[in-house]
Amino acid sequence: MRHSAEVSGSHKTPLRDQEDRENESTIESYPPPLILSLLLLVGGASSGNDQVPTAKGGGIRLVSQKEIADGLGKKNGPLLLDVRTRREFAGGHLPGALNVPLGEIRRHLDGLQQKLGPQGEIIVYCEAGGRAEAAGRTLLEAGFARVGHMLGDMSAWRAAKLPTHKGTSP
Repeated sequence: MRHSAEVSGSHKTPLRDQEDRENESTIESYPPPLILSLLLLVGGASSGNDQVPTAKGGGIRLVSQKEIADGLGKKNGPLLLDVRTRREFAGGHLPGALNVPLGEIRRHLDGLQQKLGPQGEIIVYCEAGGRAEAAGRTLLEAGFARVGHMLGDMSAWRAAKLPTHKGTSP
């Protein structure tokens, strides 16, 4: 609620009451993890060593699109796991990616572990991040040691005009 006060010889000045001050938001009023998350989203960059904490103390490594693009086609690279629906995957995905929709991930854990090997890294992505985050947590809880999440997911990959393939999973 705003009021005006007139001081002799000056123009009308808005005064704010207690309610206005209590509803004000400053950066100090937000929790540090939220601020860090927002900075990562706005910055859009990663050193490759960032971790998203999980309940078990491990972490999901945030992986830049550049790191993934540079590694495409290289032998012994990470397993790229697209957790979108089969239809989304068929419409365009990262070259060499495997499609296991989020709702099916638990059924495929043994197969993924065999395909990956004991020291392999798995990098998950979806369209915008929510499903990939859930899949990453599921993989960590199942014992996968090296889990990454592509920053920006598929929407940012397409926006950057990076290479995609169409069709179904091999």
